[in-house]
Amino acid sequence: PRVPLKDWKKTSIVGVDRRERCTSLEVVPPAGGLDQMFDPNSFAPVCGVSDSLYREAQSLVYIIAGRETFEEYAPLIAGALLRLRLELCVIESFVFEAILPFIREN
Repeated sequence: PRVPLKDWKKTSIVGVDRRERCTSLEVVPPAGGLDQMFDPNSFAPVCGVSDSLYREAQSLVYIIAGRETFEEYAPLIAGALLRLRLELCVIESFVFEAILPFIREN
C-alpha cells in the first residue's frame, strides 16, 4: 500500500541511513478477498444485541409512521436510531467486556 510522505521516518540500520515506512495502521484484506469483505451476507455486527434492537426499532417506526412519513423524515429517523444504537452498543460492550468477565473471575 502507498504511504504518504509525511508518514515516512528516517532510520539508521547498521550505520546506514535509509527511509522506512511507519506502519502504525495497515488495512489487510480478509482471506476471501475484498469481495467477501463487502458481501452483506457475511456481515457480523460488533454489537449484536444493539444491532438487533436497532433493526426492530426501525421496523416499528416504519409501521407507526407509515411509508410516506418514514421516507420524508428518513435522515432524522436514521440519526435518532443510530444514536440510540451507539449508546446501547457502549453499554453492551461494557457488560460483555468488563462486567461479565469480572463476575466470572470473582
